[in-house]
Amino acid sequence: MKVPYLERRIISGDLLEIERYYATCNGSKMPKSLKENETSKGQQDLNNRNAQKKLMRLINANFDGRKGDLFVTLTYRKPVSEKTAKKEISDFQRRVRKYRKDHSLSELKYITITEKQGKWHHHVILNALPLETITELWKHGRIMASVLDKAYNFEDLSKYLTAENKPSKGDKAQENAKEPRRKYARRWSGSHNLKKPIVEIREIKRADILKRQPSAPKGYRLLKNWNIGTDIQGNLYQTFKCVKLEVNLPGNKRSKRSFQKVELHSGLI
Repeated sequence: MKVPYLERRIISGDLLEIERYYATCNGSKMPKSLKENETSKGQQDLNNRNAQKKLMRLINANFDGRKGDLFVTLTYRKPVSEKTAKKEISDFQRRVRKYRKDHSLSELKYITITEKQGKWHHHVILNALPLETITELWKHGRIMASVLDKAYNFEDLSKYLTAENKPSKGDKAQENAKEPRRKYARRWSGSHNLKKPIVEIREIKRADILKRQPSAPKGYRLLKNWNIGTDIQGNLYQTFKCVKLEVNLPGNKRSKRSFQKVELHSGLI
């Protein structure tokens, strides 16, 4: 039985990712190179890239800066333990959920990353809420907030949030370096009502990959970083991304107004 070429479409919000590849008997992809399986370091890099993609898609599928959705960093005035930090973010989510219900707002959606870099803090992506309200509900330190920007479909944001270590030099920088994530520890947590990206798979012909440049489906525009290559068996693969025309930024350039940062304070720091 001839093994087909497949096209996998991942739709998350306004982003469409298309992967075309030669499938194994069970429909899975062949590795692009041996490097991905040669060493634990190669596997770790692959895991990190997959985590970045998964988070990017999750953000795209559930949040939109045009609706006022936010990226917020919550900090502490004084050092706290990991146990306390986890309790406080849980209490914060509970207060936000209650506030939204009391004010007839839509149900809380969130993605939270809790990490230690000098001190414990929280990165939170959540649906629109007045910044003054966030200040009132978070009682422990400084708040930094940005309206989400869709210029690059949250790829940069997901890379930042899933980064294992940040470069540092010198003793002071080492003290403020991000603490490594424990093995098997979750990279992020999310509310139960998050939508999952839509995945569609269909058979295609090898000729569909032979084109020098892929074309975007109707209603989408092709992004620049598309790729055509061969896997370890010499079979063709092709990957590319598209965004909906009506929301794409002209020329695929970062908007000068992409992030409007606001710093708020809860009490004295």
